[in-house]
Amino acid sequence: MHRGLITLVGVMSLLIVIGLCLLAYGLATQTSRKGPPAEAHIILPKNGNVRHMTGYDGGIALYVSEGRQEYIYLVDPESGKQQGRITVTKEAR
Repeated sequence: MHRGLITLVGVMSLLIVIGLCLLAYGLATQTSRKGPPAEAHIILPKNGNVRHMTGYDGGIALYVSEGRQEYIYLVDPESGKQQGRITVTKEAR
């Protein structure tokens, strides 16, 4: 009876140690992933102002206004390069 209980406690202790090792490994590999670049260059219009910035699946969107023109710039955070530009036009009344 006691021998089986000691074996069971030993096996469960070993499983706890293995689980903690796997947790430590997972945390170490998660934090070592490549982050966003330290520097990114986006060319805005001459008098452009960034009004809003938000993230979307796989990128960053910048809402930029220049006088009466408005744009949405799509930026890849890993490469720091511009993926696209959307011109926003208002409906004529």
